[in-house]
Amino acid sequence: MEKLPFCEQLNNGWYYRVFKSDLEEEDLKWHYDDEHRIMVITHETDWKFQYDNQFPTELKLHTSYVIPKGVYHRLIKGTGDLEIKILKLIDGENKISKNLQYHLDNNLTLSESIFRMGSDAWCDLVNEVRELYFENKIDLSEEDRLTILTDAGKKGIFENEIVPLDSPFPISENEYAVFIMENETVKKIVFK
Repeated sequence: MEKLPFCEQLNNGWYYRVFKSDLEEEDLKWHYDDEHRIMVITHETDWKFQYDNQFPTELKLHTSYVIPKGVYHRLIKGTGDLEIKILKLIDGENKISKNLQYHLDNNLTLSESIFRMGSDAWCDLVNEVRELYFENKIDLSEEDRLTILTDAGKKGIFENEIVPLDSPFPISENEYAVFIMENETVKKIVFK
């Protein structure tokens, strides 16, 4: 059996890996995995990641990288140790939506979402991210953490209509409104 180029510990479904700085570059081989994976960078680094037929990408702290099943990829050594965590997405388990997959593939945060804030697709995305975050299966930027700690993505009833909560929207050229939950009652707030 071939020796792996990292030390690994399993914790709450995540594989925590450390690639030591004294590792030889030739130990970091092109390979593919038998399942989809999410890789999260847990410490500042100058190491790089490369998919087959693409240029290397700098690894960024707390960024999630989706590694599709069967796609060749490799790490490129930098200075210091590389510390990452990996979630293996086994078929039938840990499934994520196509919309979340798209955002992960393109390194888009919730604030950079391709969906209009308050739309059904945006609400579904926020709720899915919230669920994964509280299951400790995804890391978020500070801004996205603040978003999921609000009622954003959730819905309430205001004047017999279902409305998105904590999602500002324009009502005129200079005015916006937002629906909030206060004491178990949905209220509409207008602001400039």
